[in-house]
Amino acid sequence: MTYRFPLWRDKLLLVTLLAVFTTGSTYIRVLLRSLLEGPGFLWSYYAGVKSSDTPAIVSGHGMFGHTDTLLFGAFVVLWLIWAASRRPDRFVITALAGWTTLQLGSAIWLASQLGDDLRVSKETIGLVNVSFAWIVMPPLVLAWLLTAALWVRTMMRRADPGPDARWIMPNTACLIAAVIGCGAAAIALNMGEQHGAGDLAGIVLMYLSLTALLLALAPWERKSA
Repeated sequence: MTYRFPLWRDKLLLVTLLAVFTTGSTYIRVLLRSLLEGPGFLWSYYAGVKSSDTPAIVSGHGMFGHTDTLLFGAFVVLWLIWAASRRPDRFVITALAGWTTLQLGSAIWLASQLGDDLRVSKETIGLVNVSFAWIVMPPLVLAWLLTAALWVRTMMRRADPGPDARWIMPNTACLIAAVIGCGAAAIALNMGEQHGAGDLAGIVLMYLSLTALLLALAPWERKSA
């Protein structure tokens, strides 16, 4: 028995989902690290502007702190990718476009209010005190443009039920791979000090696991002989 991945046939949808995952994976990654590393893992996000014109921050250590931000962001991103890959109807694609519009709009507003004071650090991959506009904005703009194009195409086409969405053997195999990879990531992330080689290996394993998870959630088809 052989199988095929039907999303390959719709390149615009596939690339759009990859872009949305790239911009939204921060919530999933930080949530997983909080669960796997515990209170020793520190995280923070920009959330707005205070009356003193300084950044408002949501932060935490492990699952303690403003974890509602992580839970909400991770749930929305995973649900959108799951729903759009299995049944990309007008409702789901509109929700996808709405999410990327909200993300980009919030980023533009923050950048306009705080300017060059808006800085980002990703120490594990060697980026420290980098301009928000250079590292965060381009992926958000790309994701918004792709979802806008996908939305226009979806509105102009007749309703499409989407690919076969049954759960079959490749879904199970990818899910098992995701669980194994997540376990390996947990071991790596808890080796050595934060932002060290163990963290870098753990993040790589985590993204491989997340890729396997997305493949598990996506539709697969049995290929006719």
